Amino acid sequence: MTGGDIQIVDIREILDDGGDPLSHVLDTLEYIGPNTPLEVIALFEPRLLCKIMEARGYRVRLKKLEEHLWSALFQPGTGTDKTLFPLIADLRRHPPDDLLNEVNSQIAKLRPGQVLILQTLKKLNGLEELQREGKYRVEASYSTEEACWETCIIQQ
Repeated sequence: MTGGDIQIVDIREILDDGGDPLSHVLDTLEYIGPNTPLEVIALFEPRLLCKIMEARGYRVRLKKLEEHLWSALFQPGTGTDKTLFPLIADLRRHPPDDLLNEVNSQIAKLRPGQVLILQTLKKLNGLEELQREGKYRVEASYSTEEACWETCIIQQ
């Protein structure tokens, strides 16, 4: 597929089957190419996916369809960069006394515009300084699907 028509991905079935919806959406993007709009249908507001897509240059439009039904429309913008795949670091089993060192190590890998998703059992504290410096945007939320905190760091 090369562009124009909207590609629709309904991740409800993927979740029901125990699959990874984020990987499926990113694989779909790779297949359809950077010029095709993508609509994702989900049972929850896909905030993490929206952050990733914004960092990659897509325009995002969220719409709540029903009580537990969301649509997220991702339209290619100028400068859409499909090469900036998110880095996902599952630190849920990482030793607590070395967690900050590992977080800093993961942050050092980021390229401009790239997204880092840190998955931890507790909310990470002390990352506010990164945002104050203006080099990064930092947002954290609890993921009930993953049963952990997901801290999203985007290098500006």
